[in-house]
Amino acid sequence: MIIKNSLVTLNKNERVNLTIGAFDSFHTGHVKILSLLTRTSKKDQASTCIITFKNRPKNLLFRKKDGIILDNSDRIDLFKTNGIDYLYYLNFNRKFADIQAKKFIQMLFKIFNLNRIILGSEFKFGFQNRGNVHTIKKILRSANCRLQIVKEKKYGGKKISTTAIKSAIRSGDLIKAGKLLGRKHFFRGICIKGRGIGKTIDYPTVNIRPENREIILPPAGVYATLVKYTNKVYKSMTYIGWNYFTGKETIEANIFNFNKNIYNKKISVFLIKKLRKEFKFSTLDGLKKQLALDKKKALNSLKKERLEVDLGFKKVII
Repeated sequence: MIIKNSLVTLNKNERVNLTIGAFDSFHTGHVKILSLLTRTSKKDQASTCIITFKNRPKNLLFRKKDGIILDNSDRIDLFKTNGIDYLYYLNFNRKFADIQAKKFIQMLFKIFNLNRIILGSEFKFGFQNRGNVHTIKKILRSANCRLQIVKEKKYGGKKISTTAIKSAIRSGDLIKAGKLLGRKHFFRGICIKGRGIGKTIDYPTVNIRPENREIILPPAGVYATLVKYTNKVYKSMTYIGWNYFTGKETIEANIFNFNKNIYNKKISVFLIKKLRKEFKFSTLDGLKKQLALDKKKALNSLKKERLEVDLGFKKVII
């Protein structure tokens, strides 16, 4: 996959099938579009191309930051996995936002030898979001380029969106978030030393400092999780919340059947299911008894879990 950081012209001898979008959470609706892009490109003998942004356009347009689901490095990895030939990975700035819709489409024809454009039905673009799929249809009437509109994907009768996924994660409904994403929500972090309290009650934990603090995490509580370290996946339970014994906010994972020293190492934590809310324990003995119950629930929840991303046309182990 070739990454371009500006709208530079592509070889006009190369036919291109193009899609444009935020692709910020890589949910099942996004995967539906990318799956169609790769299938039609193979059929058309055209290159696959995506125009997307390093930063969320909504952050600039509405001056609102509400966290992220995937960081940019993971988004790039998933694009590579999908077999994308060209990724136009742009900064969305005020200058870009002010481009009129018609002018933007004209720019695309100057940059690419467009064979097919594939877009979600809710796609909007151009100054003040005045452009939509109907705008493009009118422009393409006189062009030798096909337009394919992908209907929005729904879950429970409602549109799948990044906003809906963020809401599910923030409420602790990881089952719903996973259904919308088509994969497990995860974050990466560095293992750091804590006070070793868990070890004294036979539940050693690793304290985790998130690599990207913009990644949205669920509310305080204990979660059934899968931890990926190097190329192996381990069952675990993870606490997110306030440590009443140290007086600090913490993320701690108790990794089952694991005795490696991983301080200062990077791990990935996949959030599977919420087990319980945050409790305050007055004694370590009370905590130990509860952790035994938590572990039993976690193991039951993790019986059939695998780390797969369903990409519509193939499965990839993360």
